[in-house]
This record gives sequence, structure tokens and C-alpha cells, in this order.
Amino acid sequence: MVKRKTGVIVCNTTTGAVDNYPFCIPYMIAKTGQGKFIHCLQLELSQETDIQCFHIHPGCPKTMMGDPETAMRPYVRELRPTLWKWVEGYLPSMDEDMALAVWSMVFLASGKAAVLKGRYVNANHDIGEVLKRADAVVSRDMYALKADTFEVIKDQPQAADFYRQNKYLK
Repeated sequence: MVKRKTGVIVCNTTTGAVDNYPFCIPYMIAKTGQGKFIHCLQLELSQETDIQCFHIHPGCPKTMMGDPETAMRPYVRELRPTLWKWVEGYLPSMDEDMALAVWSMVFLASGKAAVLKGRYVNANHDIGEVLKRADAVVSRDMYALKADTFEVIKDQPQAADFYRQNKYLK
């Protein structure tokens, strides 16, 4: 792919890359890591290729993970009742049509969503509608893993002055 300087990489991730859920720390870290990997890979590949990279939340199709009998080991229900209560509340949402995920990935692979390369894509969002708003996505750096901060906080000398004035730094 790199030799050809063209292609599409679609990494299947979840909303776990961008949202926060209780009782899912290892899962959330892994999904966030996947998303950041795709973003940084895109930055590297964009220097010399036209390869497009995406990480996509495919929706919540019914899988064994969404089956109350197989979602987690029975002993967890006894040891972590709060976790199990949360899981029971979440499982009913895992019933979406797998076709949504598949066709979203096919669309990304078509090259028609190049403006979203390196970004998080949610199959539950109307990708066509997101593309209509591509200018906003790019100018506001939307669908990206990042922490938005105030510009003044980024000014290191000014920050050091604040800490000196408040006697945190000598």
C-alpha cells in the first residue's frame, strides 16, 4: 500500500474511543489507543502518500458481547453488582443491523470521504450529512481525539508567571 502510495485503512473501533463509560477502563484505553494510532498514522502517511485512514464506530450490532448470558462471566454478577446493573441497562441498545456497519466501511473504502481521513467516524451519524459540513469538521477539528484548551493556557511563559506569583515556583 505504501509502495503504491494509495489505499484506505479502516480500523474498527467503538464509541469507547471518544466517550466515557463506567467499568470499562481497559476497553476504553484500548479503543482510545486505536483511535490515536490511526490519527498519527494518517499524519505520517499524508506526508508522502494518498492513503486514507479512519477509525469507525460500527454501531451496536447484536453480538455475543450483547447477550446477557455471554456478556460476562457469571461470577462478575455476584462480585460487581453495580457493574452488572449497568451492563443490563446497556445491552438492549446492542441490536442494530450489521448492514449499517458494513456499508459505512464500504463507503469509507470508496475514497469518497477523504476529507474525514485520520478522524473518528460514527456509523450511526449520517456520513453524507457530516460530509456536507466538511468545512466545519476541518475548521473546528471535529471527529478528532484531542483536548480543547484555551489559547492563553498554552502560553508556557505566562503560565510560569502565574505559578511564580502564587509562590508555587521560585
